[in-house]
Amino acid sequence: MKRITLLLLTSCLAMTALGESLQLKDRHVCESREVRLSDLLHEGSQAPNAERIICDAPKPGGAINMSRARLQRRLWDMGWRGDLEGPETLRIETPALTLSLAPLQDSVEKRLSDLLEKDGLRLEGEIKGWVESVSLSDSRIRWNLDLRGKPGFRNRSASLQIEDSKGFYENVLLRFHCSKPVSVAVASKDLKEGESLVSWEYAEHDDFFLDGDPLDSEVLQDAVCKRNIEKGSPLTTRNLRAGLLVREGREVEIHLSRGSVTVTIMGVAQADGVLGERVSVRHMDSGELHRYRVTGEGRVSPSYVNLEEESS
Repeated sequence: MKRITLLLLTSCLAMTALGESLQLKDRHVCESREVRLSDLLHEGSQAPNAERIICDAPKPGGAINMSRARLQRRLWDMGWRGDLEGPETLRIETPALTLSLAPLQDSVEKRLSDLLEKDGLRLEGEIKGWVESVSLSDSRIRWNLDLRGKPGFRNRSASLQIEDSKGFYENVLLRFHCSKPVSVAVASKDLKEGESLVSWEYAEHDDFFLDGDPLDSEVLQDAVCKRNIEKGSPLTTRNLRAGLLVREGREVEIHLSRGSVTVTIMGVAQADGVLGERVSVRHMDSGELHRYRVTGEGRVSPSYVNLEEESS
């Protein structure tokens, strides 16, 4: 008896589902980025999965048309077997509000400068790609700025995303140039090719436009001009060559250290050498040949390999 009652109840429910109908609106104005089934039906229509997302809302100022037949198929896929009544086509639209970006410009530029400064860069010139206004659905907005590309390039871009309170957003691609300010040694006077450098000054220059690599102060002393250099020009590997601190055939001091003890012995350089360069030196007491690194005028320190053992 209980089984018969259950079967009758199930049959009644099935017949109710088959006989029910839903009333479709002819127009829906979007209040969020997602369109749910309940948004498309008249009040009082009891639909299964009423909060099911049907589609994305069009952009502010845009509209789409959805056919009743298409929506009917979606309902059938969700298990509904009733009738969908109403217009043949439902219009879905999102109202638009035009917002000027002029009030944001100074804040965005400052934020961009702060982001570049973290990478040791500086904003140069005007920002291109800026638009006068955007279309959103609400005047309450927030914005975010993301740098694009790698820090080692002068030409950069950034993505400005502006989002309203309903989740609609616009992306604006900004393009700009930046500089990389560095302090470098510059010529304190006009110099001629072959002249030795005696003095220099320091000034700020853009690293992106330096011709060659800047030289350290230790290398600058007694460096020789490869070509004529004008006063104020950066001193780099392109216009200077390091002065020789060790000369072939001349005696050098070999500084050997172990712990707090330092011993100095003498040797003879087998080649010319500049600061930091490795040269061969023959010990005057034993005649052994080793490689040392030039550390100063007539001075070398261990960074050596026994060349005679290496060749044997």
